[in-house]
Amino acid sequence: RGDYGLAIRAMAEVSRVCGATGFMVWCQAVCGLYMQASGNPALAGDALLAHAAGDRLGGTALSNPMKALAGIEPLLLHARRVAGGYVVSGALPWVSNLGPDHQFGAVAQVDGEPGHEIMFLVRCDAPGVTLRECPSFAGMEGTGTYALRLQDHLVAEQRLIADPLRPYVQRIRSAFILLQMGMGIGVTQGLGAGS
Repeated sequence: RGDYGLAIRAMAEVSRVCGATGFMVWCQAVCGLYMQASGNPALAGDALLAHAAGDRLGGTALSNPMKALAGIEPLLLHARRVAGGYVVSGALPWVSNLGPDHQFGAVAQVDGEPGHEIMFLVRCDAPGVTLRECPSFAGMEGTGTYALRLQDHLVAEQRLIADPLRPYVQRIRSAFILLQMGMGIGVTQGLGAGS
């Protein structure tokens, strides 16, 4: 099991020097949380150990889903059932800590099944995944932030984090929020050190 105190202290130390890098550390930690809490054996074991060691980097595409679950905006990714999993299409404007060989957690609405969403792990180099650099004026340079499109991307059962989504979100919500403390603590300490 993860050590949240250690994760927060490490993130705070990084954020004290660079808030953007601390944000990327948070993305990595949260992606690991998704994998660890999934209960999917294919996302645990060697896959999780490689992620925790930094051999594979990861991001989190939950900005849109968190707003969607709060009724602020619709889900931007849509899934349809196929044998052995789902096929997902749609686009997200901002996902951070990405690169050609990275991975990220994402959420899609299952078409024709109101209230049924799935969460899954996507490899950026998988078929049907396209990354596009964000405009340079966006202030996100150095954070690996991309716009991404999924076009008929196959999500096999081995890549599912949660199906259905909502009970899973209730389980991880506290950890998801708690881990953000490291960024705030570190940035605040860094500002104090510079004054």
